Amino acid sequence: MMPFRVEDEESPKQGGKRSDRFPELVLLRSAAVSADGALMALITWSEHMSVGVERIDKQHRQLIDLLNCLHAEMLAGRGLQALSEVLGDLILYTKTHFSTEETLFRNHGYPQAQAHKQEHDELTEKAVALQREVSSGRAALTLPTMNFLKDWLSNHILKTDMGYKSFFAAKGIK
Repeated sequence: MMPFRVEDEESPKQGGKRSDRFPELVLLRSAAVSADGALMALITWSEHMSVGVERIDKQHRQLIDLLNCLHAEMLAGRGLQALSEVLGDLILYTKTHFSTEETLFRNHGYPQAQAHKQEHDELTEKAVALQREVSSGRAALTLPTMNFLKDWLSNHILKTDMGYKSFFAAKGIK
């Protein structure tokens, strides 16, 4: 596994930097980060994951970093509240990312937009249900749960999102 670093991306739609919206995440992250700022990654970004749209690739890297942060918090034995907050941040950023993709779909007439949005809706529903279960104490963030989230993210990028790569490339969208 490779070490990773979490960027603090601006999001005007959500009210500034993630650390401004979730200051506790910065504290949690710093507690889970080694002295040189590195963590062991559950999933690592590579160029074969690129969909060729810089903005989307950047968001995919951020989602991977958030998932890795959640994984590190779980491994560090953080409490229920801490894990629930990081999971909430991951869900919020996922919704922001999905909105970005769906706006691109509408603006450029992507023919698979409806099916892609339906998958977004289903994935969001599952993630929110997981957060409710974790927050209530009815479920725990375990390694199998983390592997589910990892597989969901990597499969969504490598399969579903790759479906629009050639479409946007043909339209000159980078």
